[in-house]
Amino acid sequence: MTKADMKRNIAGAAGVSRKYAGELLDLILGSMVRALQRGENIEIRGFGSFVVRTRRSREARNPRTGVMVNVPARRFAMFRLSPTLAESLNGRNRAGLLGGPVRKAKAPDQSCS
Repeated sequence: MTKADMKRNIAGAAGVSRKYAGELLDLILGSMVRALQRGENIEIRGFGSFVVRTRRSREARNPRTGVMVNVPARRFAMFRLSPTLAESLNGRNRAGLLGGPVRKAKAPDQSCS
């Protein structure tokens, strides 16, 4: 599934335009990226969690030349499935994820200029 597919699905389920659905998706994803950049973990119940981890610096060997090089420490995000999603993927939980049907969202009032 691509970001465009997600926009189309959100627009159809919420009854809003694709443009508005895209803006919502961009806001959500942007918020998640900024939280991860700050080192915060993200937990979405029924879906999973993103955890920021740090790999320590280490010495490694370049396989082509055999020269030892220093690999600096770096941060990365790791995703862990929720048990609910894991069960659903394995066919054990046929109920809807994240609490059931999607409610129709109202578009914000655009009359203010």
